[in-house]
Amino acid sequence: MKTLNCLVIGVLMSTSFSFAQVSVNVNVGIPAWGVPVTTERYYYLPDIETYYDIPSREYVYLHNGLWVRSAAVPVVYRQYDFHRGRKIVITDYRGNAPYAFYNIHRVKYVPGPHRIYAREKHHHKYKHGHGKAHKRGHRH
Repeated sequence: MKTLNCLVIGVLMSTSFSFAQVSVNVNVGIPAWGVPVTTERYYYLPDIETYYDIPSREYVYLHNGLWVRSAAVPVVYRQYDFHRGRKIVITDYRGNAPYAFYNIHRVKYVPGPHRIYAREKHHHKYKHGHGKAHKRGHRH
């Protein structure tokens, strides 16, 4: 009887472990700013006209007329606030080149007023303002 109890407990534990593995692996690769997906591979970020490849954790963007993949966005977008910006989950494409539909995505998901959200910079260096005051009559 003791052997049967151990066997049942072992089977239950292994079954529980299997289910836990499945639930953990579903959203692997989703960035902190991302929205949950199940089988989709790409986000399109219309504010910066960039794709994000979830499994490979790479940004895909145009650079000098060529599509490149990189672990980071271009320098010009490093201050972009991914949490506030729009994220479009691409549901109708499964290949390796989401930019094949770039012209469609760019028109379909164009932001209203073109806004680039930037993270706020906190300047702890200055306690009472940001720089010297200009004297009256001084040209900028």
